[in-house]
Amino acid sequence: MSAIRFICESTRWHHRFCLRHVASNFNQKIGNKNLKAMVMWAGMENQLQKYQITRDRITQLNADDDKYLRELPVQKWTLAHDSGHRYGAMTTNLSESFNGVLKSARNLPITALVELTYYRCVAYLADRYTKAHAEITAGERITAYAKNKFNKWEKKAPKHSVIVFSHEDGLFEVRTPINPNSAYRGNHRHEVNLRESTCSCQKWQVYKIPCSYVIAVCKYQGISAMRYIDRYYCLEEQVACYAPRFRMVPDSVHWNEPDFPVLYPNVKLRRAKGRPRSTRLLNEMDLGTEHQPRPLCSLCRQEGHNRRTCPTRIMAGSTSGQTE
Repeated sequence: MSAIRFICESTRWHHRFCLRHVASNFNQKIGNKNLKAMVMWAGMENQLQKYQITRDRITQLNADDDKYLRELPVQKWTLAHDSGHRYGAMTTNLSESFNGVLKSARNLPITALVELTYYRCVAYLADRYTKAHAEITAGERITAYAKNKFNKWEKKAPKHSVIVFSHEDGLFEVRTPINPNSAYRGNHRHEVNLRESTCSCQKWQVYKIPCSYVIAVCKYQGISAMRYIDRYYCLEEQVACYAPRFRMVPDSVHWNEPDFPVLYPNVKLRRAKGRPRSTRLLNEMDLGTEHQPRPLCSLCRQEGHNRRTCPTRIMAGSTSGQTE
């Protein structure tokens, strides 16, 4: 199962599972795409009660196959139990995007593979550094991701009403209006604690960005809610992340002679004809959807074989041999 490592402020590593792979493995065991979608919903829920509602629904629909989820540590695949270590990142898309940068290097000889990987990394970091620095020059303070989330929740804040419970302790109650168009109908109460940086909706703790309830409290208090956005979303932190530079590789004529024995390839070993067999383990995510068309033979336009192994071609060859 694919896993992601996230580092917290105390420099301790926290291991988390990719939610897409969890749902895919679950679907391989039960073969039910509707339940697979519900696993994704359960993992993405940031509120404990909403997670439990979806989780109970999965158990009701298929109690026997629910054993797979029960055996998984709940904090490793759900957002509601994550304690804010993964900043809302539920998949390995970040790693996959970098794999895309190096995709063309996979089948190259070892020397060319290392060289291409090195220079792709150089270009990747230089490009990200230039873009982040340009945003700071334009007057931006936080990343586009954090800004979009903050603006989205800021639009909801005026609809909330705030009740002060303790100015000294930073305790507030925020009430939401009735919304007949929402699945949860609104009319809820949420507790905001500015001193402890918590909200009962858990979005603040999960994403480290003030939710609409926190923004409503900050406007009521006459303070800027952006002060509570986590520093990891600051563009200065992003610039610092991409600031390190690679050293240039000198031309081979300037390289020192190695002090280890020279290795020569075994010319007696010859690779078999055709494309090397891949050792990568595939799952249902790699096999495509059931609606994806299968390749057809260019001769008979049927599935399951190609032009070289086409039965009509083989039969035509044997018939011509008998005729001669």
